[in-house]
Amino acid sequence: MGRRNIQEQRRLEIIKALNRCLLKKPYKDTTIKDIAAEAGINHGMLHYYFKQKEEILLAFVDYTLDKYKNGFLEWRNQHTAEEENPKKKLGAYFQYVNEKITLNRNLSKVFMSLWEISLNNRKVKSKIKKVYQEWIDLCCEPIKDRYPADDVKDIMYSVVAYLEGMAAFSVIFNLKRDEHKLILQKFQQGILNGLFPE
Repeated sequence: MGRRNIQEQRRLEIIKALNRCLLKKPYKDTTIKDIAAEAGINHGMLHYYFKQKEEILLAFVDYTLDKYKNGFLEWRNQHTAEEENPKKKLGAYFQYVNEKITLNRNLSKVFMSLWEISLNNRKVKSKIKKVYQEWIDLCCEPIKDRYPADDVKDIMYSVVAYLEGMAAFSVIFNLKRDEHKLILQKFQQGILNGLFPE
């Protein structure tokens, strides 16, 4: 393994360590020493890979957003040919997002921390805003030819906001996974029925 690969692996370990730290306490209360300890390295060594805590945070946001976006794109590319019906396609999108993102309580906890950080950190806010715009655009694909572009964006903006709100509610109200999933499915079925009346 080359030196560059070792450096990339170490950076990834540090990024993942921040994720574990954010599941235990807020970012503002997490120190460089906490992250280093979680990564299993000396905090002085951590500075070789990241100069400051915000650099780790920004790399973590990129890593997390890319991980889930790329997972979705890979899944979508495998299912595109077999699902041409727009209603079924959008329903499959909803199901994927439910299973991989909205019902992932640990991801929801971390995103709640990121939302808080984004209130005062324009770099984090910009990254989060970008990923939400990308999600909205991806979800628009199955219905973009059925409705005016502005209406499609408004609908999907609302759907993504609802999903994010439900993800936060699942953490706040400690919803059981099956209960949470049923609520999501009912809402999404209503959206599908409204968009694709029989």
